Amino acid sequence: MHVLLIPIKYPNSYNPQSHIFFEEQARALSLKGITVGVLAVMPVSLKQMWEQKKINVGFNEEVTNGVQVFRHQFPAVPKMQRFNSWLQTRIGKRQFLKYKKKFGAPDIAHVHVSLVGKLAIWMNQTFQIPYVVTEHYTSFIEEKMPSWQKELAKSVFTHSKKNIAVSDIFAARLQHDYKLDFEYIPNIVDTGAFVPNTQLSSKRPVRNFLNIGNLYKQKNQEMLISAFSRAFKGEEKLKLVIAGSGSEHSRLKKHISKLHMQKQISLYGQANRDEVVTLMQDSDCFVLSSRYETFGVVVIEAMSCGLPVIATRSGGPESIITEEKLGMLCDIDEDQLTDALSRITKNRYDSDYIRKYALANFSSDIVATRLKSLYFQILNT
Repeated sequence: MHVLLIPIKYPNSYNPQSHIFFEEQARALSLKGITVGVLAVMPVSLKQMWEQKKINVGFNEEVTNGVQVFRHQFPAVPKMQRFNSWLQTRIGKRQFLKYKKKFGAPDIAHVHVSLVGKLAIWMNQTFQIPYVVTEHYTSFIEEKMPSWQKELAKSVFTHSKKNIAVSDIFAARLQHDYKLDFEYIPNIVDTGAFVPNTQLSSKRPVRNFLNIGNLYKQKNQEMLISAFSRAFKGEEKLKLVIAGSGSEHSRLKKHISKLHMQKQISLYGQANRDEVVTLMQDSDCFVLSSRYETFGVVVIEAMSCGLPVIATRSGGPESIITEEKLGMLCDIDEDQLTDALSRITKNRYDSDYIRKYALANFSSDIVATRLKSLYFQILNT
């Protein structure tokens, strides 16, 4: 079987960690004996080029972990998202013809995010290649999508052989909005890389809290800082580390200072993959305070390290934190988050149990097996 992944983003020269779970899915499918290719056409903003002081655009071909990757980066035209989408499809068609000539036509394509699905529709209509689509896009929840994106999504979902969403709630939302069936299949998490700290007790008390994510308003770290201060101010053995970078950094730093919490709350900055693993292994509890999440890969990464999780009911976590042995869910409310932080320090969690749950539900082997079965089902009907 030959599968071509068409993701909206992929690890690239400007951000090697960008949407790395797509790369992990490609590798997992390859390990299942599937021939896997990736066709990733990605716009690069002028801001990215300026901040990193480099212009790295154009086509690149490489083999990574047995996966043939066709990657094309192009300069995005500022404030012209629809034009950039058209250009993305146009470049994608050209690169697909190059891919097809070299490796043959895939049996099936797998689109990740409907915004890049126009290429798959063209492949289906021109070469009769069926496709499935997994939706991740948070703007469906925010209800901020322009009309042309909604129309594109409807067309992509309608022509797809199978529509997938990365959480139960998200699947139900899309099913309601588009009157089409959606199946819940989670993202893959590299449970082999995210492992517990074996030098710490599997039932240790909760003292060190961790949050990892872009410092954007959506991630709601300001509420987390306020709640942590209310719950633990003056208890200097209790710490919170927030790792990530983004537009809210200055605001969050000032907020920590205003609350006089510099000794207990620290902004770590951007963390690479190895640093994320180390941060999780040095922590006792992960906290997700987001306003909305379609899934929450970082939650599974934390659980794979054996950490209990406090998460807001923001869409994705409800499909993950399904029992009290795994952590706590709370509403997107400062009082409730404060209460959850306080209560979790009084509990002891079995990190071995939490990791086994992550392995049983979100490991690459489990998810890749489901996808492989789905592909065979589509090709045999």
